[in-house]
Amino acid sequence: MAEENICDEVATLLKKISAWNVHEGRFGRCECSKCKGFSPWRCLLLQLQPKIDQNKMGIIESTVKYDHKLEAQGEIACQTLSFIFMWLADVLNHPLRDTQAFKGCEAAWPFDVSVLPEGASRVLYGSYLPQLDPSLLDFSTDVAGSDGAENKLRMSYMTLAKRYCAELLAQIEVCECLSINTLNAFTKESLVLRRVYAWSIPCEAALQKISSYSPLIEIGCGTGYWADILTKRGCDILAFNSEEWSEELSSEEGDMGQCGLHPSECFGEVLLGGAEKVKEHPDRTLLLMWPDFLGKGSFGLKSLDEYEGEFLILVGEWKGRTWGGYTPELGDHGQSFSQEFQEAVTSSFEEVEVIRLPCWPLFLDTVMVFRRKSLQSLMEQNGAAQCEPNDMLAAFFAGSFDPFAGLDLEGDQIDVD
Repeated sequence: MAEENICDEVATLLKKISAWNVHEGRFGRCECSKCKGFSPWRCLLLQLQPKIDQNKMGIIESTVKYDHKLEAQGEIACQTLSFIFMWLADVLNHPLRDTQAFKGCEAAWPFDVSVLPEGASRVLYGSYLPQLDPSLLDFSTDVAGSDGAENKLRMSYMTLAKRYCAELLAQIEVCECLSINTLNAFTKESLVLRRVYAWSIPCEAALQKISSYSPLIEIGCGTGYWADILTKRGCDILAFNSEEWSEELSSEEGDMGQCGLHPSECFGEVLLGGAEKVKEHPDRTLLLMWPDFLGKGSFGLKSLDEYEGEFLILVGEWKGRTWGGYTPELGDHGQSFSQEFQEAVTSSFEEVEVIRLPCWPLFLDTVMVFRRKSLQSLMEQNGAAQCEPNDMLAAFFAGSFDPFAGLDLEGDQIDVD
């Protein structure tokens, strides 16, 4: 009964801010240049900040109440934060909105949850995003190895989510608005955690799946956080990171880059090297996580060009599974892999599995497993499907299709199933 009560409370509170979308006058969106680059509610939240400041004691009391109620409700805290930031970015009408509701926590979502089946989703959007499962946040699976190493990023993520969710719910309950200072503080703290640990948050299902493709080679591993956890689970993985950032690959690394880290900033053994290391280890499955900062650059593509293996494992965002360009600087292909890289992957590989990850608000990270397309698939992709078997050679010589399009004939392996 207590769980039902918190679900109803949260849904009611979130409906109060989602109603701002339909109000006029003082609840209307702002179209100034600063709001267009951040949130249509920025100016309104700045105007309402004094109301938050004047009700500090009431908010503190309410925060303590929600701290207690959310103690064992991590899923509700995470999906509530996601909803608040979706509202802030004005993407509540996005077709992927309801994929942020956890199974079993739909009652705490202010809308009726509707998630498309995989087949329909792939037809309409060219991709599929499974619904979130509470097992992603199960602390009982956070032991990475026999030495008791813990998944500290996921634990920190959960602690942060519960703390800020309680405070934001209290603000809505007491003031019927949100503090832009609190929202900014959460964003800054989450960025620190991502910089110290990793851009994506590991979970048990993801670690098991990645380990099953061992031996692995990870290029651009950053701090080596994921590789360290995988190693302690018995996975055979070599993790490489560049000593310094190359402007040839991208000009977008900025202050959040993870190149040239001191060993004290890394987890486990991080080797020096870049894309050139891929061909030195042809027996290893390539693993790439967020290689292209802000979805720009050629680091990922250069690593892919060196790879000849059958399977490819990617961690991050992907086209059709993002919130789109909710700010002018961001493309709808996500912030992890460049558009050119994604086109190259889909040309030569097919996606065989997608695993959800715990995500920071406004991110849709997954683990994606791709398999190199067979010769038959490539032939069909290039027009051979329209030919009868006896006509394929005639079509080839007539120039109707190229069965080797998309292949690097100097190195790609061809599966002739």
